[in-house]
Amino acid sequence: MTTLVLVFVLAIIKLSDVANADEESFTWTREFSATGYIIKPSNGIRKPFTIYHDEEGSRSRVDYYGGEIKRIWTGSLFYKLLWTTNSSTHVPEQSCFYYGAHLGLLSSIYDVVPPMGHLKSARTEPCDTDTTTIYASVVFSNLSCHRYEIEYFPFKQVFWTTKDLGNENKVTPVRIMDYWPEKEEVIFLSYTAGELDDEVFDVGLLTDLGKCEERSE
Repeated sequence: MTTLVLVFVLAIIKLSDVANADEESFTWTREFSATGYIIKPSNGIRKPFTIYHDEEGSRSRVDYYGGEIKRIWTGSLFYKLLWTTNSSTHVPEQSCFYYGAHLGLLSSIYDVVPPMGHLKSARTEPCDTDTTTIYASVVFSNLSCHRYEIEYFPFKQVFWTTKDLGNENKVTPVRIMDYWPEKEEVIFLSYTAGELDDEVFDVGLLTDLGKCEERSE
């Protein structure tokens, strides 16, 4: 979702630097996992994701389509694992590439969760406000969310959070709406704060290729 220009505008903002609001504050924990999907209203196709983030360990991972594509950022290296069908044998094959860290920044968690510092607390409203999905309209219609906005013309993003029904002190992400260069919506299905296993980021355990091919771009 995040374009090259947007990343350079916002790259100096840490993921955890989410603005606090007295009424209902939200801060990404230093370690968390989340699931959901990205949808573009222009085509209606869902892109499911699972995200893992360890800020202190400088490690992130995003899986798309149930793991068919994995993007892993560990320290100074960025890895991309993907399954494709061999055009000759028609048998699925896994490929593994690694890149420099600068490319990892452009292709890691910020594809799903953009840097959201300098958020401005806007108001409380229904969680399905301005949604483009039937799922959100049904699941979130009776929930109240706090709305945050961030805008760097021509970029605009809106972020909704809600309080956990069983724990008023727990605030969770619900949706993100990106309005540029085209409308795109992120729906969170789950968000779990807490320590992540090292195996989650171990490329050697995620592929049996033995070696990943180096790429420069």
